Amino acid sequence: MNLTFESLQDGMEFSAHIDGTPCEGKLCMYDNHVFLCQDKKDGIDCRRDRRHGYQFSWIIKDPYKKTTTLDQALKIHGVTGFKILNKRKDRITDFYNQN
Repeated sequence: MNLTFESLQDGMEFSAHIDGTPCEGKLCMYDNHVFLCQDKKDGIDCRRDRRHGYQFSWIIKDPYKKTTTLDQALKIHGVTGFKILNKRKDRITDFYNQN
């Protein structure tokens, strides 16, 4: 599956390397911004109440900068190996399928 900004949702869990540092966390999406919230790399800050309990955030989409694709934005912001770990719907479905 090819990931796009449209396929992302606030709170999705991710793994990636930010400037070479391995990180895991959750996505924060608001006001057409997208942040990677995690505890390893300090970057452009999203609001503390939106970081899903993580210490830092790293921007990957800024509506004031022209980025047309998710791949392009990740490259510009030094993010490699970006993967979605769990989608909420899949997690709920898996839970109910086990019972």
